[in-house]
Amino acid sequence: MLNDSTDERGIENFKSLTMFLGVKRQDGKEGTEFKAKTDEGETLTVYPDGSVPGRNLNVTERTGDNRIKKATGRLVVLDSLQKDGAFAQSGTNYLLAYCEKAPEVNFEVVADESIAGFILKIALHFVAGFVTDVKAEVANAILPSILGAQPATSVYVSTPSCNERLFPDRWPPTHEITVHPTKDNTIVTVLLYNSYAYLVRLPFSVRIQQPLRYVQPLLGRPDPHLFEIKAVKPIEWEYKAIPSDVMQWSAWVHKRTDRIEGYCDVSPGN
Repeated sequence: MLNDSTDERGIENFKSLTMFLGVKRQDGKEGTEFKAKTDEGETLTVYPDGSVPGRNLNVTERTGDNRIKKATGRLVVLDSLQKDGAFAQSGTNYLLAYCEKAPEVNFEVVADESIAGFILKIALHFVAGFVTDVKAEVANAILPSILGAQPATSVYVSTPSCNERLFPDRWPPTHEITVHPTKDNTIVTVLLYNSYAYLVRLPFSVRIQQPLRYVQPLLGRPDPHLFEIKAVKPIEWEYKAIPSDVMQWSAWVHKRTDRIEGYCDVSPGN
């Protein structure tokens, strides 16, 4: 249930970046396909190689006996239909083959409350797996916010200020999770694709002296790193954004995502 309801929302949201960077998945394959929309609202699939095939078949005119008179589509599909006798017998039964420019599609990566449960789950699983055992009653109290039955934003997940010390800019890009011990709570910073940053506050303390950081490279060798870092203070959990902060934050994110876009423009096969 957790994978279907929570992971799927988060993974689907970031699939475009996984495709553009050609990130190696656990099954050994690179990148992934994702869904995008045309300006007309039609949903198409973008494949790991960046191709966006059009419709397999688009029939624009049929005869009275429902045979195809005019149609466009993939040549292999049209050729098969022709052999099966699906075309009208007009005396000029032929196919025209031409190269079609891939359609332009639109997509977005969101960083709002819709994926807050996904971010919360990442933080909780990391702490439980690498730092300390989490009491069952604490995990059960957090679970509804992971599943979306209760809000995760503000309670457990918050958008931070633009803090380069909390979220250092790296290239090649990485995923980073850092555990910051505090007296009464545990603050976990989550940085995905070196671009999308979150603060997570877990309602229990951990017995470590220094912050612990996990770094997962996204290009080249995917060997992860786990190491201690110096304490970063203060961490503003109650940070309230003002208009100038929003502009700064937007520029901060765009600077990092633009670098990913530039990488895709010059990478082989893109």
